[in-house]
Amino acid sequence: MSRRNRKNRGFAMLMALAALGLVSVTLLVLSRQFAYDMTRTQTVTREAQLSQLLLAGAQDAAQRSRSWIGQPQKEQWQIALPQELSPAAAKLSVELSPAGDQKADVVIEAKVGPQAAVQTLHFRHADGNWGVESVERGFTFPPRLGRSGGKTP
Repeated sequence: MSRRNRKNRGFAMLMALAALGLVSVTLLVLSRQFAYDMTRTQTVTREAQLSQLLLAGAQDAAQRSRSWIGQPQKEQWQIALPQELSPAAAKLSVELSPAGDQKADVVIEAKVGPQAAVQTLHFRHADGNWGVESVERGFTFPPRLGRSGGKTP
């Protein structure tokens, strides 16, 4: 009988080790998924903040365009942001450049932490008013494993 108990104990030990291994792998997969979800949530939050900053920059540029007389001159300015965005190291800058006869480009750059977004508004003077003719937009990301630091539409 003692010999039979040894075989059962050995089998029980193998089953316990297999179960422990399965639980370990499951915990590893779950922790990696949780870390990925956290990173993704932070990225989506920053992208939403960047979009809002670009909208604020576009609104500011449109408002300033009402005072342009003739061809605007090259100009740069910073847009003051609420104190709530200070911890996120948020910045919003705008650059106006003439782009030919009766045209101007406004480049808006927004930064939140390590991420940045750039939006170019192409203005055109028609019927006595300046208006947005077209818009180009892109996000830039910090270099990370698996992602190059380029623009995406």
